[in-house]
Amino acid sequence: MRLGPGPKGVMMRFVFTSTHLSGHLLPLLRYGQALRDRGQEVRFASTEAARPALEKAGLELFVVDEPPEEDTKAVWERLDAADAHGALLVAFGELFGGITPKAAMPRVMTLIEEWQPDLILRECAAPVGLVAAQKAGLKSARIGIMSDQFYDTHRDVYFSAIDRLRVEAGLSPDAGAGWAAEQAFTSFPEAVDRFALDDGQHEPLRVRPLGSATKASAEMPAWKPTDGRPLLYITLGTVSGRSERVRKTYLRALEAVSTLPVQALLTTGPIMQHEMLGTIPDNVFVETFIPQAEVFEHASAVVNHGGSGTFIGALAAGLPQVVVPLFADQPANARALEASGAGISVYDSEVETLRAAMERVLVDEKIRAAAARVAAEMAGMRSMDEAVDKIEALATDARAPH
Repeated sequence: MRLGPGPKGVMMRFVFTSTHLSGHLLPLLRYGQALRDRGQEVRFASTEAARPALEKAGLELFVVDEPPEEDTKAVWERLDAADAHGALLVAFGELFGGITPKAAMPRVMTLIEEWQPDLILRECAAPVGLVAAQKAGLKSARIGIMSDQFYDTHRDVYFSAIDRLRVEAGLSPDAGAGWAAEQAFTSFPEAVDRFALDDGQHEPLRVRPLGSATKASAEMPAWKPTDGRPLLYITLGTVSGRSERVRKTYLRALEAVSTLPVQALLTTGPIMQHEMLGTIPDNVFVETFIPQAEVFEHASAVVNHGGSGTFIGALAAGLPQVVVPLFADQPANARALEASGAGISVYDSEVETLRAAMERVLVDEKIRAAAARVAAEMAGMRSMDEAVDKIEALATDARAPH
């Protein structure tokens, strides 16, 4: 390992590991940019599909391998056919904790050996960064795209996946000890992320989400109401459009909102074709993608799947939510939302149930007040400068002889 005086002297090197999926990769970019802007060297280990987002952010990609297409397709088919618990087992046991890190590991190890980073920063659903760091004798830290409460509740699934990857890398199982030793950085507020720390586990550093980076447009967006009606934003994420379950949920949401005195904006992501949604109600605009910060400025409430990007963004904006969870951490986020009082969870996604939930979050003052309280908590969380100070301190400590 390279030795040097630390952030005030010799430049340090940081490797980020992530899948290319938007909800996994995008939350890491501001950490990489902040380190780069301090003069540190940064590389992202991800698949070729991550290149557009990284180039746009001005960050360097080190390409790792992805699983064979037929393996990925088979896993997604099993995930789509499973119930909520079965989908969790598939997502973490086979996809994020299985074929994805197994394919990435050789190239991640090559990057570590050739570039000798001071610290590995990984998105929390990408165990390849943790295991590669342990194999190389490095420290790692994780950036939460999911709540630590979720991992605490489902540690048997996740830790088993990590141990399988450890064994394949020539290490002994550790039952989550390496995970517990990592410093965590998260934008989940305590209001939706309550859990008991294990012995030796660090308190997560809670970092304010990125605020709106959009500039006011000279033109009024067509989807913004001009007649006083509230705007209801509906999205089930940018990458889940391959799922028939998602398409059916969108169809029910469209039917539910069609009779409400609102204007709705529905974004599908790039995978789902708009014609798959059939006839669009007159009070709904459908777009492939709009930066959610731009939408949040005008929305009165959000209907979503509980994926962390939309979920955290809506919480920070103080917007009540209707969460229709599909898989992975989404049911846990839905339960945490209801416990905070800031929204409603809908598990059957039937039209009448969805319509009633939409109506309620638009008018229920208790829900709206709870959403405002959570937003106020998030506004008081740590700044990105404070997070980067901590990251540099971790790297400096890793450099020091022990």
